[in-house]
Amino acid sequence: MIKRTATSADLPQLSALEAACNPHPWSSRQLEASLKQDSVDVIEHEGQIVSMLVSKSLFDEAEIYLVDTLAAFRRMGLAKQLIHGLQAANERIFLEVRQSNVAAQHVYAALGFRQIAVRRAYYVCDEGREDALILEWSR
Repeated sequence: MIKRTATSADLPQLSALEAACNPHPWSSRQLEASLKQDSVDVIEHEGQIVSMLVSKSLFDEAEIYLVDTLAAFRRMGLAKQLIHGLQAANERIFLEVRQSNVAAQHVYAALGFRQIAVRRAYYVCDEGREDALILEWSR
């Protein structure tokens, strides 16, 4: 497994990973913009991107926009590895997670994140709208 920064050449794989992981995935255009203005870190296995973290850091704070790991590679600590790198470089980190995404909430709790707020009806879902839990990690 190789951890590295994504490049524009990775866009097709990033789009495929996002489509495989999210019911309402970011578009290729959104991912392309992130490659230009955000930090996109990936873990690659045998030439295939299997996990990614999209974030933005400003001074000593960061916000996580997206964390994806292919189903076959989950529960291997890849997302934790990517987030640990962000924790090492920042004092505080914020993120939003779907209320129904209990598995991700467990990962974030294990990394020291705690819920600080709720955004009502933030995410689009098949049933209409879903709340987002706002989480924070700090040193």
